[in-house]
Amino acid sequence: MPLYVYSCPTCEIEVEELRPMKEAAMPFVCPVCHEIGVREITSFNLWRGGEPNSNSGEHWSRSLHGSDCGCCR
Repeated sequence: MPLYVYSCPTCEIEVEELRPMKEAAMPFVCPVCHEIGVREITSFNLWRGGEPNSNSGEHWSRSLHGSDCGCCR
């Protein structure tokens, strides 16, 4: 199930919710003020076994420069 981020313009908070994709566009009700919030645009990260940790510098340098880059070795 995807994780979506919603924000409340009134309270200025962000809330993460696990929802089925078919419910992603359903209204988000702020748990604090009960106003209708909006869904934020977010990015996602795919992890494939055997690759470096996505938080490591090695992962980012390889994704930017390629695996055969001399400066990333």
